[in-house]
Amino acid sequence: MNPTITTTTTTTTTTTKSTISLSFSPNGKTMASTHGDHTVKITCCHTGKTLRSLHGHPRTPWTVKYHPTHPYILASGCLGHQVRIWNWNYVE
Repeated sequence: MNPTITTTTTTTTTTTKSTISLSFSPNGKTMASTHGDHTVKITCCHTGKTLRSLHGHPRTPWTVKYHPTHPYILASGCLGHQVRIWNWNYVE
């Protein structure tokens, strides 16, 4: 069997300087990406729209990974020696 490969092009409307790392959610609906503006952005893979911009790292985050079974939980690590655990679907 040959796997099916789907390509999606995403255009962001923000002025992100650079994308460092990205990770796809376990259900394939979203992707998380780290950026030079010290944020982690959650993007819908279907529409290409940014769903959330997560702020809190004092320096550029260089890695991001989703929880293996929970599509709203992810971890990111930055050059400031911090690891943050996020529930991006949480609303205060």
